[in-house]
Amino acid sequence: MGACMLLWACKSELDGTINEVAEDGVVDETEYALLVAAAKQEKKCLGDDGEVDDAILQTYVQKYASKKWRSSEPLVFNLKKEKKEPISFQFYLERSGSMFGYDNPQTNGYFSTAIGNIINTIPNKESESNLLFIVNDDVYPANISLDNLLFGTTSGQRIYQMDSIKEKGDTKWTYFSAIFDSILSRSNNNEVSILVSDLIYSAPNNLEYSREALLNLESESTRGKFKKYKDKDVIIVKCNVGFKGKYYPYNEPLGGKDYTGPRPVYFMIVAKSNVMQRLFNDPLYKDFRTFSALKGYENYHCFTHQSKEPIWSVLYTDPFGMTQASFSAARDGKDQIHNIEKLSVSRSRGGNNSTIITLALDLSNIIVDPSYLTDVSHYMIDDNEGGWKIQEVIPLKKENRTTDVTNYVKNATHLLVLSTDEKPMNEKLHISLFNEFPKWIEESTSEDDTRLTDPKFKTTTWGFKTMMEGIYNSYYSVSEKPKYFEITMGIKRK
Repeated sequence: MGACMLLWACKSELDGTINEVAEDGVVDETEYALLVAAAKQEKKCLGDDGEVDDAILQTYVQKYASKKWRSSEPLVFNLKKEKKEPISFQFYLERSGSMFGYDNPQTNGYFSTAIGNIINTIPNKESESNLLFIVNDDVYPANISLDNLLFGTTSGQRIYQMDSIKEKGDTKWTYFSAIFDSILSRSNNNEVSILVSDLIYSAPNNLEYSREALLNLESESTRGKFKKYKDKDVIIVKCNVGFKGKYYPYNEPLGGKDYTGPRPVYFMIVAKSNVMQRLFNDPLYKDFRTFSALKGYENYHCFTHQSKEPIWSVLYTDPFGMTQASFSAARDGKDQIHNIEKLSVSRSRGGNNSTIITLALDLSNIIVDPSYLTDVSHYMIDDNEGGWKIQEVIPLKKENRTTDVTNYVKNATHLLVLSTDEKPMNEKLHISLFNEFPKWIEESTSEDDTRLTDPKFKTTTWGFKTMMEGIYNSYYSVSEKPKYFEITMGIKRK
């Protein structure tokens, strides 16, 4: 969420508009429109999408009015609740030879169940705006609703034997170039695209290339498609489900070998960044984003180009009594404490002489597995002359949000604990959370899928890492070390 600094001494269009419309303590729709226009003109109170954020604007107006008229009564905003348009979902189901084994009734049935799981969580799944496509050598519209597809998965019918699906396209190849073009170009405002696939790269000319050349081609082809769409986020969900049928190794695309056992399958979810944020924050889509409820679920990761400073603050005291420091907040006009002065160590009774400072952060807008945010190895402190280290990152439950926390960061999700054994000095700490390529993707990758008896065959996908690196590298330059955020904290001893 964006921020809006309160500059009381500075005349501005927005402040002047507040003076005009809010003195009576009530803001109606016409008056509120004037406030939005003034904020937009001055580029104040903006959200992640660059538009005026109602929550930030109303907080700004409340604080300005409270100080201006010295009133303890909050302003009343008489506004109609704007009804958000429901998100529409485009479902892309790969129908190729390598997918048929998932749909065999002799397996554990996790494949069709997982598809049913995810369709069932779409609030308006029966809507005509939700579309189904079959993909292989191209992208083909299917004359069947998601609701009917769901009925098929729950009635025991084999998905690939359904009338509207079984004759679509050439099942010998999967042209991800055409598939990604369709998905990326369609995933616009209020749209989410979901691809169900084994994500194995295959094309008619596979046999013309060496293994290394084919993997490089896969990476560069994927990168070329996604680099045009840096405003889109991509979530990869891995499930491990039952398989019984023909498997086609990279060097035998037309041969096929019999295989029975577990195999990975993936849900690739694509949406504009602001739509993805809605999926992960709107209560209406809570069930949809609970990927762990999918049959066979193992992992997920969100690829994003977004990097934004969260709302954060240094705390005088923390809910767990870890803070060992005395300081004053610098007068810099901010609602949160980003700079501290007169820092000294508060000695603990246990004899620990470390200086310990706690920060509260709202990391709710970072779409990542919760364990990632609490792993200190993903964080770094740059320009650190005072020996500071990140001691711990603690998730905050609602009952742990003390007054000292909520006064500065109302919706804090984590505490970040900084400590040093050295004498504090004047400096600025640049604290970053890196957006690192997931280890589970590397562990889910094979570069040789010809040995079906290899124990790793059950959990790995040929060229998976290569395709995912293509997406990851499309968002960043080679020299760039991607970050979810960077914050700067100022320290003065005196």
